[in-house]
Amino acid sequence: MIQDDLFEFPVFEGQPKSMEEFFSRLETIGKAWHKAYDTIDSDTDRVIKRTKMDARTTLDLLEHLSPVQLS
Repeated sequence: MIQDDLFEFPVFEGQPKSMEEFFSRLETIGKAWHKAYDTIDSDTDRVIKRTKMDARTTLDLLEHLSPVQLS
């Protein structure tokens, strides 16, 4: 496996010796990519939600502090 802080990807030695081994390797690679995608997707959703909350908080603060009403 090749691993960094977030992801693990399989590394295989040599050529597959049968179609069964080939498809097994393909399935393993597919699972690794799905796991990586799910991690990225989850992290992205968290960032978007946090950004929306920060923007709303900033707007609320500006509305309370500003003598001019924001539109």
